[in-house]
Amino acid sequence: AQLREQNFYVATVANDLPHTERVLHVGVDAHMAGSMAAELLEMSCAGGEVALMVASKNSVVNMDYIRGFEDYAGRGMFSSVSIYEHFDDKATVEQITDRMLAEHPSLSGVYMATASSVIACEYVKERGNRDMTVITTDLLAETPELLRQKIANAVIFQNPFKQGKNVVRMLYNHLIRQPNADVKLLA
Repeated sequence: AQLREQNFYVATVANDLPHTERVLHVGVDAHMAGSMAAELLEMSCAGGEVALMVASKNSVVNMDYIRGFEDYAGRGMFSSVSIYEHFDDKATVEQITDRMLAEHPSLSGVYMATASSVIACEYVKERGNRDMTVITTDLLAETPELLRQKIANAVIFQNPFKQGKNVVRMLYNHLIRQPNADVKLLA
């Protein structure tokens, strides 16, 4: 409310903050992405142990990834589904990946719904765990090589560039429609 009174407008991208006074949100259908990941893992891991890696179990987008995965996988297609969070901290990603592999030596698949998937994939590669199906999120600079080396098997592309472009465009459109907004345009 205080920001709005000072003519500040908040927009969120990727991870929503629904109980704030943000004027708009641009993101992906994380529930659908989670369901797609479960469906992809079903093709190679049905009956096996699978895991999800997320930045935080409490963020809105990650809760939707998890819910989508569980809704699809809830039909008993995997022997177990474990969820790990690492807060997108490099050292924690490595620790959690190590813990996941230690706790599930016969892990057959993992959905890395996180921007830190490259770190986790590199860690898996170093440990020689190549029998595992890995689904990642977003096409990062290193992702094509991970796919070529078959460290990652599929990517659910969420077009972060387009999300960012759309949030800027939509926020601009919102601002120019506000008759009392103190808007300054820079050339």
